[in-house]
This record gives sequence, C-alpha cells and structure tokens, in this order.
Amino acid sequence: MPTWITNMKEQRSQVCDQSYENADLTILSKMQARAYHIVESHFTDLSQVKDPPALIINGGAGTGKSYLINAIRTLTRDKCAITATTGKTAFNINGISIHSLLKLRVGTKVSKDLTGQSLIRLQEMLSGIDYIIIDEYSMLGQMNFGWIDKRCKQAPGFIDKLLGNKSINFCGDLGQLHPVGDKPLYHAIPTNSIGEESHFAYQMFNRVVKLSTKEYRDMTLCKLVLESCSYSLGKVNSTTSTLRTCKNIKMRLGYSLVMKKLAIITMNNFE
Repeated sequence: MPTWITNMKEQRSQVCDQSYENADLTILSKMQARAYHIVESHFTDLSQVKDPPALIINGGAGTGKSYLINAIRTLTRDKCAITATTGKTAFNINGISIHSLLKLRVGTKVSKDLTGQSLIRLQEMLSGIDYIIIDEYSMLGQMNFGWIDKRCKQAPGFIDKLLGNKSINFCGDLGQLHPVGDKPLYHAIPTNSIGEESHFAYQMFNRVVKLSTKEYRDMTLCKLVLESCSYSLGKVNSTTSTLRTCKNIKMRLGYSLVMKKLAIITMNNFE
C-alpha cells in the first residue's frame, strides 16, 4: 500500500507531462477574456525585462473559473503549473496541490528550508515553470503563502526577487472557506517574519478580475444558440441534436428573454 501511494503521488506531481484541451476563446465572457489577455500579453512579450503578472481571479461556483484555467493552461503549456490548496480541488482541475508542488507541510506543521535531494527535486519540478495558478486561494493562509514565496525564491536562487520572479495567480472566492490554523492573506497583523513577507507579497497583487455567473452562462449558451441557428442554413444534415439543444436552452434561460426567443425561433424552424 505505501508503494502504491508513493507511485500515485509521483504520477499526480507531474505538472508538465499532461494533455491540453483546446479552449474556445470565443465563448469567454468579458471578464474572462480580460484575465486571459493579462496573462497572454505577458506570455507573448519577448522583452528581457518584464514584471510577471500577479493576478487575482475572483468568482464563485458557475462563473467559468475552470474553463478560464484550462484556457490559460492551453496558452502557456508546460510553463504553467495548475495547483490548488486541496487535493480534491486540484484533481477537479487536472492539477496538483500546491503542497505537493512546493514540498510544503500540510496543516499546522511548520515547513523548513529544503536542502540536498529535496532541493534538487524542487528545482527540477519548477524548471521552466513561469506561471503558477492556485485555485481555492481563500484557504491559503499567511504562513503557507510566506513559504510559497520562499520556495519560489529558493529554487531558482532569486532571493531578492518577489516570488522568485514567477507569476503567481490566485483563483477562487475569498468569501469561502478560510485557512485552518493560519491567518487569512489580508490580515493586517502578521504572526511572525514569514507572515510579514507573505503580507508584503500579497499587497503586490494589483490586478483583480471578478467573474460573473450570469455573464458566463449568457456567453456559453449564446454560442450554442448561434451554432444551432447555423444548422438551419443547411450546414449539417441531422437536426436531432440541434432540436434537443434548443429545448434545453429554452428551459434553462428563463432570465434572458432575448436568448430565450432565439432558442424558440431556432427550435420552431425544425418542428
């Protein structure tokens, strides 16, 4: 059993050897597109001196956070590590926990500086990684974030660079679960020097994008309606899936009269 657990941890800890699903950028909402373009503008900037974006993406369930994360993953490929504060959330977004990535202690155990083979494995893990996305960041406390800062500095040796000159991006809803046994990131009175460094690093996050549930659903379902309308122009032969799609949209879009009418019109073209 211990061997199986070790093997599974090693498989899940591979942040680079993963498949990439194509993300349709046309269905990104306005705020999703804004967050995406912030990362894209930095990723495509070929200049030697550029400040890595420190971005906070706020949004609750159903706002399209996972889709946006996948779009950023598709853009940055093996230069991005997708992580979360819990293993369950990390599994849902096809990532790993931030503790596994940076060799952090779990719970209230105090982390320590890495040496020897542990440090070498961390350097290998972060080699070529320029972007780290941390989902469910509300559960990230000051102490843990302070050690994230230290690990990101220690691996490349950029001790004087904030977060090791890597782009750390938070994702989630700050109003959800709070950190266990630790102070939240925004707490104004840090516990110790690690917490003070964490508080300083958190203040450097100067870009916040707030996602909306309604906006994301409107963009997604509008695309479905438009695709359904294209079938009526004779682009495909079968209308069964189109009819079913329109009926689903009609039932789900009680809040959007314009799109509901579009779905009804398209559905009527086939009945």
